[in-house]
Amino acid sequence: MKLIKLKEPHMTNEELKVEIESRSKNCNTCSVKLTPDNWYPSFVAKCHYSCTTCYDKRRIKNMVESNTASPFIVAKYIGGKALEEYNSVKSGHVYAISNPAWKGWLKIGMAVDAKERCRHFQTGSPMRDYKVEYFKYFIDRREAERMAHDSLKLDNIERQGEWFKIKLKEAKALILKLQDEQYEAA
Repeated sequence: MKLIKLKEPHMTNEELKVEIESRSKNCNTCSVKLTPDNWYPSFVAKCHYSCTTCYDKRRIKNMVESNTASPFIVAKYIGGKALEEYNSVKSGHVYAISNPAWKGWLKIGMAVDAKERCRHFQTGSPMRDYKVEYFKYFIDRREAERMAHDSLKLDNIERQGEWFKIKLKEAKALILKLQDEQYEAA
């Protein structure tokens, strides 16, 4: 491994940022641009071009495979694998979910299964009062959700994250009109 000597062994954070940016590289695993926010400072001198996410995934995998991982690390590894698998599924629902605690607000989101997603919300409400108001199946749920959110943004609808101050009738019409054949299943 080729080592590059830094100008000074005790560089300030600002000097380190400049040094990292001057070496503008991408992660060898996922190709994301390496920045001071996603690259360990110790990697600069070593020319180790892996983002923190890819490095941590590899480190955790190695611990699990060598049976040196704690139960917490094993759970994190299994959870990460499950999340990767879930995220690999493109199709699913774009939905509108309500809760009477927030009258006039609907969550416009996406999930592989809208009803199952709502069941997960219930754990956060002692009244178990979240309700799937409407959902529609799409071949590319992420793109359909993005289109719905973009449309709501253009209409200047009040928003908090994925929660929008919108009438149910308008939300249904919005989701229903997402009929681009590229995103909607036949």
